[in-house]
Amino acid sequence: MKIRMLDGNKTRNTISPDFGIVDTPEKSPYVPKGEVWFDRAYRKEYRHFMKMHKLESSLMKRGVKFSKVKEIIRKTFVKKTKNIPEFTIRAERKSGFLVRIVKGPIVRLYIDPKFLLGGHGYVYGYIPKNEIWLDNTQGKKEMKYTLVHELHELKLIKKGMDYDSAHDFALAAEKYERRKDGAVYLDD
Repeated sequence: MKIRMLDGNKTRNTISPDFGIVDTPEKSPYVPKGEVWFDRAYRKEYRHFMKMHKLESSLMKRGVKFSKVKEIIRKTFVKKTKNIPEFTIRAERKSGFLVRIVKGPIVRLYIDPKFLLGGHGYVYGYIPKNEIWLDNTQGKKEMKYTLVHELHELKLIKKGMDYDSAHDFALAAEKYERRKDGAVYLDD
């Protein structure tokens, strides 16, 4: 597999706002066969993400169910300790929710190895219900869009919408914000 180090912000502004940190042709149809795309903003954690990707890929190829894969990944990559280092950089209220900027590498090491960009308590059990966490690794430019996404998704799920549909609407809201700031997608 050829590893491509990409500018994640640019990829999310031109191809798909749903580009994660590590993407493959199996997960994202825009990634060419034989390639793995990696967001270079996360390069300090390259080994962590690639080990996780290899384990996940081998489990999926063996037919292990996705829920079991997530459990195995968590058991394999989360450090067990009673004292998790402080990971909140700052917290503020936005639209009635507590938004925390968190040290992503600490969250990935001690809580959830697959924590990417951001999340909220209606999807991630370790985040309090009315909180949104934003990963500081992505940088300030990206945080704006991640916050739009997470706020939109959280509000829809809170109203009773299922995650997949809420995620799709949140992607559309995020894409709209990106376009307002000059993003142009290949399918525009």
